[in-house]
Amino acid sequence: MGDDEVELRRWLVAFATKRPRFGYKRAHAIARKSGFRVNRKRVQRIWREEGLKVTHKAKKKSRLGASTTEPKYLEAEHPDHVWAIDFQNDQTSDGRQLRMLNIVDEFTREVLVVEVDRSMTADRTASVLEQLVEAREVVPRFIRMDNGPELTSHALADWCRFSGAGACFIEPGSPWQNPYVPVGN
Repeated sequence: MGDDEVELRRWLVAFATKRPRFGYKRAHAIARKSGFRVNRKRVQRIWREEGLKVTHKAKKKSRLGASTTEPKYLEAEHPDHVWAIDFQNDQTSDGRQLRMLNIVDEFTREVLVVEVDRSMTADRTASVLEQLVEAREVVPRFIRMDNGPELTSHALADWCRFSGAGACFIEPGSPWQNPYVPVGN
């Protein structure tokens, strides 16, 4: 092994450490610009021999809400026992988004609230629930919901904890476990 190859190896290892998302092809182009007289196949061979690899971004972990009961075993036994919450999306004729918050009593299948706005935050969802509880003068025993970001938030978890309602999250990808809220986007 010549001095130029030892120097190239050192440079490639340093390059891969500094730029872990760059591969050997980009390393070759930058090495040529840095003054190394080397072809792509040689860079590829050294890259493999040194065990250099491109690091991949970790997939985003889906957030799962913490249920106080199993969703498949929970069945509404009386009015205000289980409320189902879900969001629907639509758009106006000018292309602007509409967000609808639906709250349904699972036992009576009564639609308790349909709140419509351009955007709906977790704090707003908790506020709507609070207004509904004040109007009906009863707190549900459980709230069934999916694992959307507005529903797995700290704001809604705090509302459930302080109001005494239990949270029941459906399994991801199982909209049939929340059957009384209209499905569709």
